[in-house]
Amino acid sequence: MYRPQAAIYDASRKYYLLGRDALLDGLAPAAGDHVLEIGCGTGRNLIRAARLYPRANFYGVTQRNVTHYGQTIEDNLIHDIVARIERESGYRDRRTIIAEWNRGNPVVKRGLALTPVKFGIS
Repeated sequence: MYRPQAAIYDASRKYYLLGRDALLDGLAPAAGDHVLEIGCGTGRNLIRAARLYPRANFYGVTQRNVTHYGQTIEDNLIHDIVARIERESGYRDRRTIIAEWNRGNPVVKRGLALTPVKFGIS
């Protein structure tokens, strides 16, 4: 029942929850940190935070390197790989250009995501 109204809800909250995007932009969790949103709503803030800080929930190199299956991750290169992809693709510059375009276009929005995927060994 709530799902069809989610877009309307998020759009209308823009005017009531001033500053939430600035708060998320300044969140800056370190690689390996967890971000948890507690409260009602559509999860919009958590989704935005995850897109802004894709490394926040990665496994660590020497700490937090055991999966929920108990498998120790060895030779974890994800931090280096993502940093290289960000650097060589101009990811941050592209995100800045998109954010500027989106500020000037209230209806049509553009986006860009860097989405690493981890496949567990079964």
